[in-house]
Amino acid sequence: MEHHANDRSPRRPVEPTFLGLGVLKAGTTLLHSWLADHPQVCVPRDRKEVDYFTEHYDRGQAWYRSLFAPTMGQVIGEYSITYIESPEALDRIARELPGVKCIVSLRDPVYRLDSQYRHWAMRTGYRGSRRDFIAEHPNAIDSSLYAAKLERLRRLFPAEQVLVLLFEDITSNPAGAARQMFQFIGVDPAVEVDTDRRANVTRGVQWRAAAAVRERVRGYALDRDQRWLLQFGRMLRLGKMTVTSRHERGIPSRIKPDEAAELRPLFVEDTERAAQLLDRDLLSIWLSYGA
Repeated sequence: MEHHANDRSPRRPVEPTFLGLGVLKAGTTLLHSWLADHPQVCVPRDRKEVDYFTEHYDRGQAWYRSLFAPTMGQVIGEYSITYIESPEALDRIARELPGVKCIVSLRDPVYRLDSQYRHWAMRTGYRGSRRDFIAEHPNAIDSSLYAAKLERLRRLFPAEQVLVLLFEDITSNPAGAARQMFQFIGVDPAVEVDTDRRANVTRGVQWRAAAAVRERVRGYALDRDQRWLLQFGRMLRLGKMTVTSRHERGIPSRIKPDEAAELRPLFVEDTERAAQLLDRDLLSIWLSYGA
């Protein structure tokens, strides 16, 4: 694939120079919002999750490139958390975008799992326990295992093309994390974006029927590329109509330290492998952060 490194004109073929790969519930929405706020960055404005290399690969490169409308001087990219979970998607990315810069965020595996559980309860009204959720969704455990994902990236891309951020660093020093990410993708790291906002705050569903309709409409619009429908939904503020305070409607509370300790052995070996790859004492970082 021909790479137009210095040409960002929307009238010419464009392709991403960076991709956010995941993982789920590790600050990806926050990172994406910072990228969208930077004037030198072009991301699709009508969606966060593009999922081209996983769910929409059959639509072809012309469709993919049509999602980007960069102005002169902007770098181009997108965030799709499904990519890191799919070896096939990563192979496609390495083949079609060999020079792309990859952003990966990781989070304490226990608290990442808990956040996924609580988010699932928020979205669906699920009332099962954490153990029920884990038994019914074994992929949630897999999403908290990072070593194999990092090893795959290392095989496919040189180290200078991969940036790994920790959720704990993102939340404790958001301005520093934003600067690090901006410098990595080649834009001005001194540009200030709103790093005080909170993303994906867990809230309860107030009107479940309305929430279900909202999700079906959104899925329909994305699957059929009906961008006007997405904009119409935003205009009506449907999302605001279907949620309540995070403390209402029976949303599970955050995991307690003793419950986290029970789950920790599931991830210790994998965390040690990931720590060696990153040359960081992840276990100490995550244990101290969750204390």
